[in-house]
Amino acid sequence: MISSLSIRPEPDHPPLQVDRPDPYLVLWTPGAPHGRRKTRTVKNTHRPVWDQCFDFMLDPQHDTELRVHLMDRGAAVDQLLGKVRVDISELPLDKELYQELRFP
Repeated sequence: MISSLSIRPEPDHPPLQVDRPDPYLVLWTPGAPHGRRKTRTVKNTHRPVWDQCFDFMLDPQHDTELRVHLMDRGAAVDQLLGKVRVDISELPLDKELYQELRFP
């Protein structure tokens, strides 16, 4: 099964709490072949906009979780700003679905 994921901006999301961040997302499904993806880095913004789409090859019996890490690209080391886990076991296969992600 191939599942597509589109990363789009959320206009009402609160700004990132980091001084001049360079944010990007890392997305993956544990156990899926080639199941790790990364968005582009958006420079110097508290309200990043990613309009990217990713395809994942999933086994519905084993790949039931999508992990998303919000990162800040640093000069020496990248910093984790937040992380969420999304249960994908019940997602419809043939419909577009919008799901808001909030990073703690």
